[in-house]
Amino acid sequence: VEILRPGSVFWNVAAVDYTFASGPIKLPNRTSGTLSGGFIGDGSPIPVKKVALGSVTITPYKLAVITAMTREIMRQSDPALEPILRQMMIDDTNETIDTLFLDATAISAGVRPAGLQDLAGANTAASGGTDLADVVTDLKNAVAAMGTNKMGKRPTWILDPQRLASLSLMMNAAGGFVFKDEIMRGTLLGYPFISSVNVPDSVVFLIDAAEIHTSGQNSQEC
Repeated sequence: VEILRPGSVFWNVAAVDYTFASGPIKLPNRTSGTLSGGFIGDGSPIPVKKVALGSVTITPYKLAVITAMTREIMRQSDPALEPILRQMMIDDTNETIDTLFLDATAISAGVRPAGLQDLAGANTAASGGTDLADVVTDLKNAVAAMGTNKMGKRPTWILDPQRLASLSLMMNAAGGFVFKDEIMRGTLLGYPFISSVNVPDSVVFLIDAAEIHTSGQNSQEC
């Protein structure tokens, strides 16, 4: 996992991470009820409350690849071919993981998890336009949607470099760059962003990383 992390969207989202031991991981979640405290009078009984719990399952999936080279090319290649092939594996695997993470494909049991755009409630509405007023409206709508769903502990934007550059170059009526300085500081509307060529250029994501739970297990074979 660590050798995949640089340049990846998935491995740089500050998700809640677990390690598989044996089989799927079941995470408890609330289906109804509240455990909110409240003010009470002196000597009054403290209320006892309960919630109904369900569970969300993180299922293990296997990601693997094999390549080969002859002894002759191992001896004769200059520079050495092995690290070149290894880097190709890293780059191509990162692209595959990010593509699956961000796509709109439903879960396939035993094969792959669902993509972000397939999740219930995911907002994939088209942009209202490309001028500054439309962009500001789109950004506000994304933040509002997160608030409506009571999310926002660790908001993170995910977008491709071309769109990030376009935002940096947007100007107001006075000729000033609206987002450039903040983007150079690594945030957009105060939220950090991840920019990668693996992100579809037609989509901008605003996710709450605190609501993304992942699990993995390193395994390398030579």
